[in-house]
Amino acid sequence: MFDHQILFALIAACATAGAIAAGAAAVAGAPRRDRRFQALAGGEQQPRPPRSFQQEMARLLAALSRKLHLSDWIRLEDMRLRLARAGRRTAADEAMFLAAHILFPLLLGALAGAIAFAFNVPGSPIAKLSLIGLAAYLGSKVPNLLLSRRIKQRQSAMRRAWPETLDLMLIHVEAGRSADQAFRRVSEDIAPRSKDLAVELAITLVELQFLERRQAYENFGARTELDEVKGTCTALLQSHEQGSALGETFRILARESRDIRLHAAERKAAEVAAMLPVPVLVFFLIPIIVLICVPVLISYMKWN
Repeated sequence: MFDHQILFALIAACATAGAIAAGAAAVAGAPRRDRRFQALAGGEQQPRPPRSFQQEMARLLAALSRKLHLSDWIRLEDMRLRLARAGRRTAADEAMFLAAHILFPLLLGALAGAIAFAFNVPGSPIAKLSLIGLAAYLGSKVPNLLLSRRIKQRQSAMRRAWPETLDLMLIHVEAGRSADQAFRRVSEDIAPRSKDLAVELAITLVELQFLERRQAYENFGARTELDEVKGTCTALLQSHEQGSALGETFRILARESRDIRLHAAERKAAEVAAMLPVPVLVFFLIPIIVLICVPVLISYMKWN
């Protein structure tokens, strides 16, 4: 019985690996075939630098996602917006994210199947198949969890650098520069502090040259998904439409941003004060009680 289970697990693992290898071979075959046809036709190719492992994997995954039509299963606009919030904008990033929705369930499902059948885990076959299905389902959630974690880290870094960005914008505007010129200078000045925010400012500057101002600012707020940035974009639009002074607008925004940072620090301090009784109880009161009671107990035991 145990030998049959091991054989079944090995067959399942080999089938999974064979399917992945066949897909990769089918994907990689087309470019090689095109190069052979071009060589036979007498066409000359310029020598290309060797691709790195990451570039080669991105190319294979991009072709695999096109072969399997993975984009039909996922809403592309939402996926691209989330990838942009994580700082991933290339076609290779999209292909890798799409392929991850297939590879992670396959790998975790195969691993769960190998553990369930090869190591003779107690339980009925239905329970083992349910375990495999659960592992595959969890694997399908892994790419979204990793992407959400990356988005939160990026938003946190941009939120920390945003007050300084507003201060720099205020300095440039009061020096007589326009909003577009201030965006250009600030995107260069803020890069050592936050590269992600500098990239978003540079993208917004490019969009301001080709799109309507409202659309460019709305895209900026959607990519960052920060309330501070959205509020700044709304204030800039109102200032542009009503013709109010940019210097006063940025002065108010910078003051509000500093107040928000101060309130956030006060809130963290209040949370720390609320959590202090637990370590005080564990690390101070209990040792003091032990130091007081143990000598008394020792004396009592000796007296008896």
